[in-house]
Amino acid sequence: MSYIFLDPNLYIFSEDEWVGGEALNRLDDLLRIMTDIASSEEKLEHVGGVSVVFPEDIYLFSLEMNPNINTPENAHYSRIFRSRILPSLMRRRANLEVGDDIDNILCDHVTVADSVVPQPLQSFLEDTTVNDAGSFIYAYHSQRVGLNLGSGVFLEEICISSTSGRYFVDPTWVFPIEEKEDPASSIMEAANIRRERLLLNDAKWQGYNPTNLFIHEDFLKSLASADFGAQKAEYHDRLIFTFLQVLSGRHLTTNVHSMKPQTITYENRKHGKWNAYVFQMGPNASDTRCSRLYYAKIRGGVLFFKYEEDAHGRCCRTQPVKDSHRESMRLDEVHEQA
Repeated sequence: MSYIFLDPNLYIFSEDEWVGGEALNRLDDLLRIMTDIASSEEKLEHVGGVSVVFPEDIYLFSLEMNPNINTPENAHYSRIFRSRILPSLMRRRANLEVGDDIDNILCDHVTVADSVVPQPLQSFLEDTTVNDAGSFIYAYHSQRVGLNLGSGVFLEEICISSTSGRYFVDPTWVFPIEEKEDPASSIMEAANIRRERLLLNDAKWQGYNPTNLFIHEDFLKSLASADFGAQKAEYHDRLIFTFLQVLSGRHLTTNVHSMKPQTITYENRKHGKWNAYVFQMGPNASDTRCSRLYYAKIRGGVLFFKYEEDAHGRCCRTQPVKDSHRESMRLDEVHEQA
């Protein structure tokens, strides 16, 4: 489950803000974010994974403020709020019990600034421990409104006007991929979510969009039989990053190279086989397996052929395969030197 603490200034406005219209772009962005979240969850086939922290005191206060009271009347934005935004917030409302650890109250770290809901917001923060807040992503619209935060209070802080709702969705919800009704669509969405997050710190990803994905039946079988062990979370995260690199063509950790003359047969046609590392020597010292993704570049996109969880272990079975592995390792080294 992913939790978002929405700055109340995203959905509660003073009369001056409502009259002047300067708050309405916050509603536009909030609607876009909630719509994006729903779309991503649907594609990952993990509906309801994102919850919103919507405290009772703040909700009751919102009933007496714009957009709820719609004063002066603005039929368009009031209708959007009541028919789309508020129902979405209520459906996703998190049922959380606030902590009572007096030694770790948020008041020591957070002050309310430029907020139209100072008292109910302050009351919520006083009843919420740092440990509670540490699991929330704090979402705001701009530095002009909201909270002045101390470091480490929230898990993350993100300005919604600079990203999409995909940011709040966990791409690892794509697993188990083999159980999805549309695994290709789910993988594409997971890759796009990862790209969305990377874009915030690496603008180069702007020019790398994932291409179309095709899936060989052996790929799903290989994932279903894979043993990720105690490092399942690390493998899932790295697999998604590998998917993104292969689909977008921007390779940072995969050491990708051709495996000529080996081929992959798909729809009665042979395609050159390619190899991309997931982990070259495992995620840590206790798991040093060489995991790889085998794929082909085909007309219209990329074909995922097979996930190999332990290329080194597989290569110990027969002499011909050992020789093949030595050649593969030699090509790896040549590629790295290049």
